[in-house]
Amino acid sequence: MKHVIRIALMVLFIPMAASAQWQFAGVFPDSTTITTSHGLAVDAENKLWNAPYYGRTDIEGFTRVNVVQVWNEDGTEAEFSPLFGSETGDTTLYFGALTGITAAPNGHIYVTSHGYRSFAEGASNPTNAIQTHAFIHVFDTDGNSIEVVDITNMRLETTSHAPNRPAVTSDGFVAISYVFPASPITIYDPNDNWSVLNLVTDNKQGFSRSLGISNDGTKVFNPIDVQYDDNGIPGHIQILEGDVFSEYTVSQPLAIGAPAGAIAQYPNSEIIYFSSGGVASDGSIDAQEPWLPSTNYGISLNSMEIVDEFTWNYGEATAYRIPRAIAFSPDGLTAYVGSFNSGTLNIQKFTRSEPVSIERGGEIANGFTLEQNYPNPFNPTTTISYTLGDAGMTTIRVYDMIGRVVATLVNQEMPAGTHNVNFNAANLGSGIYLYELTSGNVRLTNKMTLVKIGRAHV
Repeated sequence: MKHVIRIALMVLFIPMAASAQWQFAGVFPDSTTITTSHGLAVDAENKLWNAPYYGRTDIEGFTRVNVVQVWNEDGTEAEFSPLFGSETGDTTLYFGALTGITAAPNGHIYVTSHGYRSFAEGASNPTNAIQTHAFIHVFDTDGNSIEVVDITNMRLETTSHAPNRPAVTSDGFVAISYVFPASPITIYDPNDNWSVLNLVTDNKQGFSRSLGISNDGTKVFNPIDVQYDDNGIPGHIQILEGDVFSEYTVSQPLAIGAPAGAIAQYPNSEIIYFSSGGVASDGSIDAQEPWLPSTNYGISLNSMEIVDEFTWNYGEATAYRIPRAIAFSPDGLTAYVGSFNSGTLNIQKFTRSEPVSIERGGEIANGFTLEQNYPNPFNPTTTISYTLGDAGMTTIRVYDMIGRVVATLVNQEMPAGTHNVNFNAANLGSGIYLYELTSGNVRLTNKMTLVKIGRAHV
């Protein structure tokens, strides 16, 4: 299957101050955390799952055994933690290096591993067996093994055998790739014996440790860490748009210059978070301006703006790695960030008193709506209708596709209720524009299309 890859638009986003702030809530749960986190996930019961790349747990006289750690919301260890691998019949397939973890919409936990471990009689340490194999382990929220899938032979030829963090749609389709470039991004159907449903790309660009996908499968997010991609673009998020049953094409790259080591979707929203670069032991910084090192940015997929950010707590450390994992509680009020080789500060917890503004395709639960403009497409005038659940300072701005404000339609105190505002785009060129309603903590965005007819000859 051959797919056409094209660059539609390049956008460099400038961070914006968030209206509400995350508060650092300390190291979670304590300094006993294994310090090589390669993935975090929060399940429906608010338990935090940690997938460290290397283990430090002893079992049956062996050391450095790779395990998945699980904690309850209060920081106590879950009854079934740690997990050493997947149960396959009467035996256990012990984890190799753990490379990612995801809490899927169906409630299951998906863990990826690079190879597996074997225990030789009389040896002091387990061996890394068949490192060229890649596995997906599926667990329920009680730590019970549902299935383990060897995906090694379910992909095109590639030199990479380390799968990255998987991503799962609301229909249960699993998107996965491998850390190194030239690996395909593949979508599997677990309901059809993990058959290959589609190839997002024949050859993935850039070095990446995680993968994201929208709930409906129309957008795949490939965060490229440190290395340049095939087009010479430094660290960024590559977006591929399409359908799980058809072709994907490359859309606009996000966050150019911010090598993204982790990515996660904010609950019940059209906001994704990514981590920027870090500070190495020699003091060098991976992230390029304006991106801050070891900072987690939230991007609205509607307005394509930075709507939120929070930064790794330095403490007494002067050097740290790129965060490798971001995870949110189901209510969006707690965030966990994992970093690779950061000593006892491996997992940090952040909290906030209210969720980041929830975007739901123009409508929000507390009575705020932003309707589709009418007519649409338009030339050159159109009407925008909106409803305010509460009175307050309200703005409606229009943006072009590179994030510039081209018009401010409303900027004043407005009463609750339904309102209309007209937009005249006579001075603008044809194309797609974004219009955004901001009122209090609510931010809603829609798209509209201006199609101009050529000037008549008199």
